[in-house]
Amino acid sequence: MNKNTGNGSNGNRKLLIYLILFTLLLTLIRLGGKTIKEDEMRISYDELITEVKDQQVESITAYESTLNIDIVMKNEEEKISAIPGLTELAEFLRIEQENGNQIKFEVKASSKASSLVVQLLTLSIYIGFLTYMIRKMNGGSDYTIKPVTSKVRFSDVAGIDEEKEQLEEVVTFLKNPEKYTKIGAKIPKGILLNGDPGTGKTLLAKAIAGEAGVPFFQANGSSFEEKFVGVGASRIRKLFTEAKKVAPCIVFIDEIDSVAQNRYSGHSYSEQTLNQLLAEMDGFSTNQKVIVIAATNHMDVLDPAIIRPGRFDRHVFIPMPDVVAREKILRIHARDKKISDNVLLTDIAKRTVGFSGADLENLLNEAAIYSVNNHKQYISSEDIDEAIARVLVGLKKKNSAITPEEKWLTAVHEAGHAVVSEVVRPNVINFGISIVPRGHAGGYNVFDESGHKYAKKSDLLVQMQVLYGGRVAEEIILGDISSGASNDLEKASQIAHRMVTRFSMNGSLLTKIGSESEYNQRIDIRSIEEAEKICKENYEIARRTVDAHKKQVISLARLLYEKEYLSQEEINAFILENF
Repeated sequence: MNKNTGNGSNGNRKLLIYLILFTLLLTLIRLGGKTIKEDEMRISYDELITEVKDQQVESITAYESTLNIDIVMKNEEEKISAIPGLTELAEFLRIEQENGNQIKFEVKASSKASSLVVQLLTLSIYIGFLTYMIRKMNGGSDYTIKPVTSKVRFSDVAGIDEEKEQLEEVVTFLKNPEKYTKIGAKIPKGILLNGDPGTGKTLLAKAIAGEAGVPFFQANGSSFEEKFVGVGASRIRKLFTEAKKVAPCIVFIDEIDSVAQNRYSGHSYSEQTLNQLLAEMDGFSTNQKVIVIAATNHMDVLDPAIIRPGRFDRHVFIPMPDVVAREKILRIHARDKKISDNVLLTDIAKRTVGFSGADLENLLNEAAIYSVNNHKQYISSEDIDEAIARVLVGLKKKNSAITPEEKWLTAVHEAGHAVVSEVVRPNVINFGISIVPRGHAGGYNVFDESGHKYAKKSDLLVQMQVLYGGRVAEEIILGDISSGASNDLEKASQIAHRMVTRFSMNGSLLTKIGSESEYNQRIDIRSIEEAEKICKENYEIARRTVDAHKKQVISLARLLYEKEYLSQEEINAFILENF
């Protein structure tokens, strides 16, 4: 069922509520405070007569064409009242004055002019608010989208050579469309770039525009979100209208999942905007030379209509860089950096497993900042080490109040990880171990867990055992456990749950059926039970491993306690001596 049915009427209903509330607010501003004050000041006509006869009234002011009067008492209090008629009041006060009452009485012109000014001011505010709401409903004149000239080239994009090749024909089409059209070929209307954050999707889109030398429109999906009904759709129309004026051009929509989620998932809040985007992409032909490029980190949530042929025809997956790609990316970002000759980018690439292109750029920038802060002229290996630690874990806590007991606990914990890893997966490199507190971590190991295209069951199981190694070492060597293993336990549980629910690696085939919520709930409970079995089995394996190599764990923990940080070379030397 589409839960967005009636989205427009819901928005109009909200608008009506806003208008009513605003009208009430204006009324309260005009009358609210005044009404309360008038209630306190008002006296009846009979009370007025009594006060006048008792000579308690200093003056009375009446107004033409109105029955309201202002009263000033002799104690300087101000009162108001309503009279039956001006002539009757004037005659009564004349008699009082003749009898010696010194009351003052005057009649002034009506205050219609001032009342009219207030009414006009109120009306102006009301009209202004309505104008603002209408403008917002129509997309708002404050929304502007202008093309820019991209200076990025394909030479600025590294590590995704195959993906660049897939997109070079787009550049060729924009430069020489006759090459394709003369034999009836059509260039894709839309290109969807899918990949993890920081892998270079935006950079690649800018490079296409830069190589083709065409205007580049860049918008974020969140800018089309509907605060008011119709705003997102109006902004989509405006974007494509401007693009067609300067075609050939490229329209880039980042985070398109913000406005193009599956309409039948129950999580889409911008169906009108999505429909307008679909209509715009259907409405122009390839001859108009407007190519739409979109990027997303969550292709699985996109509406099927947006990714079918005729809309986003081509899907390009941008992977996380491997070791070769990381070295190429590092070389690009190192072009404007002064790096010492003893720093090898090949070694940095090997040590930065799991880093995206954006992470690698940040790594060299952090190294440069750290180098400057230490009054160096070049980026050294020490600066790189510090930068890697900053990106992975966080800043070093210089004044951390850690006790010797806590330091020893951390050393035992990290030694447990390192020893279990060496025993159960000796081919995995350990680039460094630290017990210096950083960020939320008391210590860390840097393993080369680059993995392969496919995760094998055996690799996932030993990864869990390594994660449990720290907790087990605390339990066996210290005879107690701490909260420091919480993140390890969480990661191990996630691996086990994925093994059951996504990879079916526990011997049972567990599936979910979209419309069978009760069945799915039973499956989820069973999945947790199966994952718990996997966790217990591998925790026990880790326990046996640490128990069998207790001597090595203690020796490594003592070395860590003394030095606080061990490099890859120092770890390798320890392994050669103790294993």
